[in-house]
Amino acid sequence: YLFSNEVHSLDLITGKIKILRYDPIVNPHTHPIQFVGADQMGNIWMSTNVHIGKYRLLEDSLILQESYGKKQGLLNSGARELHIDQSGRVWIFTASGLNAIEPSTGAVHFFGTNEGLPFPFLDPRQVLGITDGRIATVCHNGLIVFSADDLWQSGAPDDVSVVWKRIRFDGKELITGAGVNTLQYI
Repeated sequence: YLFSNEVHSLDLITGKIKILRYDPIVNPHTHPIQFVGADQMGNIWMSTNVHIGKYRLLEDSLILQESYGKKQGLLNSGARELHIDQSGRVWIFTASGLNAIEPSTGAVHFFGTNEGLPFPFLDPRQVLGITDGRIATVCHNGLIVFSADDLWQSGAPDDVSVVWKRIRFDGKELITGAGVNTLQYI
């Protein structure tokens, strides 16, 4: 796929190029397309700096299947760069941080320094997939290489409950058992 303010499909075998029509969510002349790529399930992913969408190709038209934004758990509604890894997850690089979408389930995860990234956000100029499943990007402070699978596993779902079993301070147990979960703020 080739893109700027339009999306073109290039058949590398025949050399034929065709313009793909789509109903833009935003004016493509004020918000140029940042990324267009296909995942293993045949979905076409497109992003601008204010929109991320999953499309289906029907003849020469891209049909919007799902739009992703803050309501779905993303940090931003747009992206500077997308990358589709070997497992089909869509990695979304924004000025506010890194998200990833699992297209088969719709699960969205956020990744930051707590999950192992060296900076709270990545500002890539280019993102490359390495054959061993790692992702490499150039950022303002150098090169960052991470394992997509390892980082995905580090992102805990937002709805996981935390249960305290005991509290220790300076090596001494202060509270254990049921009393831990009935603590009140003072």
